[in-house]
Amino acid sequence: MAVEIGAIREPRWTRPALLRREAPLRPDLAPWTGDPLRVVLEGEVPVEGVSLEGAAGVYPLIVVSRQFRDGFTHVGCATRPLPEGLYDLFVFRRGAARLVSPHAVASVAERDAFTLAHISDLHLLKDVAGALVDQTDRVAALVDRLNRLAPALVVCTGDVVSRHGAEKEPLSAEAVEWQARRAQELLLGLRMPLFMVVGNHDQAFGYSRTAWHRYMGRPWDRPTDDYGLDFSGCHLAFVDGYARYDGANRLVERSMTMEQLLWLHQDMRQAREARWRLLFIHYDYGGELTPLLPELRADMLFYGHSDKPIPADLEALGIRNGHLLDREAYRLVRVSPKALRDKAVPWDKLMEGASRRKK
Repeated sequence: MAVEIGAIREPRWTRPALLRREAPLRPDLAPWTGDPLRVVLEGEVPVEGVSLEGAAGVYPLIVVSRQFRDGFTHVGCATRPLPEGLYDLFVFRRGAARLVSPHAVASVAERDAFTLAHISDLHLLKDVAGALVDQTDRVAALVDRLNRLAPALVVCTGDVVSRHGAEKEPLSAEAVEWQARRAQELLLGLRMPLFMVVGNHDQAFGYSRTAWHRYMGRPWDRPTDDYGLDFSGCHLAFVDGYARYDGANRLVERSMTMEQLLWLHQDMRQAREARWRLLFIHYDYGGELTPLLPELRADMLFYGHSDKPIPADLEALGIRNGHLLDREAYRLVRVSPKALRDKAVPWDKLMEGASRRKK
């Protein structure tokens, strides 16, 4: 069953908060030995309680409310360490139904080495040889495989939905919303944190953005969904690869904007001391990213979009190429203190394995 993402703007299941058990104590907030949790609600929403619920149980939080911009920021702190795992976030409001953000929080332990899975271009409805094909079976098989592999986290570099049909006509609002809803239902089956990057199909039209915000969530602090994350000594930067189209499916606006470029430059600059710097984007449509690559000093660039690579000599720049081709289901990356090792697995191999398990 799908969950509509309402007034909770942060954290959300496509951009979950990571609570590290080894984070420094914050005596100004609570007797907690990990990270505080910032909950951002849209509008002035009086809160009576906040809790995290997962397989390990229910954990109420101590809440400190602070006014911030157009709404309240609620900082929550657990009274005891949380077992590792995913948690749903529940916000209890005075005189109103509770709000829920599923899989919005993960309790994690810092590791010297970890595994990351990169997926992209799921296109729940896709034009294949002139016909619109339902690809939900492939996505279900992918979720099952990733759960078996159990990476520390998964990153999807966009195009979860499709914007056009077999004749390149814009898909209806109903078809787009169905994809966003089903994508949420399927991807919430992952048993590890998922971080989402927007692709050019995902928010193509006004009704596409409405569906995306309803089921995937939306940022609260900037117009585009760009953000950075520190994890186990590494820095991950996620760039919103949005595009906007008119009713005739003609491109009218796209990333990367000047604001995005400035944000990315600052974000990567602040992460110079990280062990590895990993950069995720759906695609560099206009070539704005390529000239910045020498200065960004990314160690690996992850993207999808098509079989067309980003036109940059990544090897000469010392950047590992994490391009996921259309025929590839996922790329598994082993991140250790001394090396990055990765391997892409094609869709046909994944589906063959899924078929054998069914027999």
